[in-house]
Amino acid sequence: MEPAQYRRFVLMSSPRTASNLFVKMINATDQPNVEPPSNHGGYYFFPTIIKINELGLRQKPMDEWTEEERTAMLQCSQDCFNNFVKYTTEAEANGKIAFIKEHANLFFGPTDTVNLACPGRETKEDRWMVQIPGSDGKKSTRSPLNKSIMPDEYLKTLSPIILIRHPALSFPSFQRQIQQMPAPIVCSMDAERRIAMTYQFTASMHAYFADLHSPEKGGEATWPLVLEADDIITQPDVMAQLVERMGMDMSKVLFSWEEQSQEQIDRLPTPMRVFLGTLNASTGLKTDRLSANIDIDVEARKWREEFGEEIGKQVEGFVRDAMPDYEFLKAKRMMPRTSATS
Repeated sequence: MEPAQYRRFVLMSSPRTASNLFVKMINATDQPNVEPPSNHGGYYFFPTIIKINELGLRQKPMDEWTEEERTAMLQCSQDCFNNFVKYTTEAEANGKIAFIKEHANLFFGPTDTVNLACPGRETKEDRWMVQIPGSDGKKSTRSPLNKSIMPDEYLKTLSPIILIRHPALSFPSFQRQIQQMPAPIVCSMDAERRIAMTYQFTASMHAYFADLHSPEKGGEATWPLVLEADDIITQPDVMAQLVERMGMDMSKVLFSWEEQSQEQIDRLPTPMRVFLGTLNASTGLKTDRLSANIDIDVEARKWREEFGEEIGKQVEGFVRDAMPDYEFLKAKRMMPRTSATS
């Protein structure tokens, strides 16, 4: 695939990292040079979560999957990718910028996600990879750092923006949300915790793109961009820099908005109604959920009280395990031009 004529910006987030807030602020639907995104800015691979739960495979070791189950999941992944590519292709055909939001874990196949959900029962089979639509049978390639379900030929056309948030804020928030989710969205909360409460997928995507754009390979050393959720709330210049780099209109960026009516909320699918609950009830940026001076020891006691001893300890373990990846990515984040403080 030839390099994209127009940039394809992909926000790679994790659950509860303020990605919905970011999409609200960017206001892509009102940006004149952006192809209108669908499904609240992206979620092209979300049907794979529905399908894998419908088939009862989210926490079923892959060595036990039938051929029919494998075929169904691979086809679902391919269909999602086709829609993803269709949007970016249409954006370029219309002379517009493509902007997509997707959680990083959705870019990975079941050999990674199901293995994570089934500790001690991991498969050793090769990672899955979808095919680029219209590639006419040309073999797609995967470089060593590409652990995603997408081939290098497509990944290298993307301009990634990685959004992170302190695990001690995002992980317990995710636990609160999945407790409200019905089947088939969530069949095993244990599986969803194991897959969502980690930064390994985000770190993996960062490693791939950092290598791809390294100066040693003739890159700009600009991509991937890393944003910390606190900064998009408290540092307007971070958003201003990002908008400039994407070629969007800063005057269209929102810092306040009207609260959603109950009628508008009721029209949303259940997952969106749950995950957008806080945002839909807001009228602008809030600074009451920042990570400054957060103490994991103190928070862990609250989680055990809120979620129960077992789940509270599990959340704490996931938070502590994720901190090295989070701190590494945070050190790479975009800083405001008016300040060099962290």
